Amino acid sequence: MSDCGCPGEDYSGSCCCASVTLLRGGIHPDYIKTAHVDLYVDTPGTRTFQVAGLTGDPIHIISVTASLMCIKRNTATLQANMDKQVEEFTSNYLTPVTRQINPVGFSLFTTPQWLTTNELRGGWNPHDDTEDGRSYIATGALTAHLPSWQNPPDLFGFFCDGGVFVEMNAPSEQYGIRVVLNYVDRLAFSPAYADPVSVLQHYWKCSHSTNGEEFLEGFYSGVSFNLGSSASSGSTTVSTATSGDEVETNPFSTEGG
Repeated sequence: MSDCGCPGEDYSGSCCCASVTLLRGGIHPDYIKTAHVDLYVDTPGTRTFQVAGLTGDPIHIISVTASLMCIKRNTATLQANMDKQVEEFTSNYLTPVTRQINPVGFSLFTTPQWLTTNELRGGWNPHDDTEDGRSYIATGALTAHLPSWQNPPDLFGFFCDGGVFVEMNAPSEQYGIRVVLNYVDRLAFSPAYADPVSVLQHYWKCSHSTNGEEFLEGFYSGVSFNLGSSASSGSTTVSTATSGDEVETNPFSTEGG
């Protein structure tokens, strides 16, 4: 530890993030929490989606897994029958073949406001009246041939202000999935302690340390397209530099610049 500038248990040195806990971002394993939900569509003939909350607190995602538990389940309500939760097809060849092909979908999302009525909103290709402003984070689909899903690695650390929810989409109430979320509370997620603008400015200075340019001066910020009702007009907006009157040029273009 002395080589790192952190003698003994003094972890205040600038290079001690991951070296202490040996986990990505220096996260202490005792702060990793977990939440899960078992999902199936409980309104056959009415809706083909089901929504549930994983956590309602501000958190950072560590990892997410989803597994297809069944394409046929016991729909009884008595406990003695519910103990036999997962069933196997014994007849009607066409039905199990169809369910092995048809996927059950799910999406993780966060939302700026959550009400119990939001459980009745959303779904795949929802009507305008049933949208609620949710922001989808990741989505996946499960079949009997591909029964498990792992979140993409770049989802690590994604900040969900107000919690994480999951929406399941299935054509039948017989499908069942389990989604497991590993997360860290906002206050315990050490990578979030650094101000994001300061991080951007740090890397700007690393690549512009000799010329003293102001932050983002002359930086090409890309072209924006209007995706609204007038998108067919093909109009574009080109950003200008944040300091000075110089207009950025596309560094990958063969024209001008």
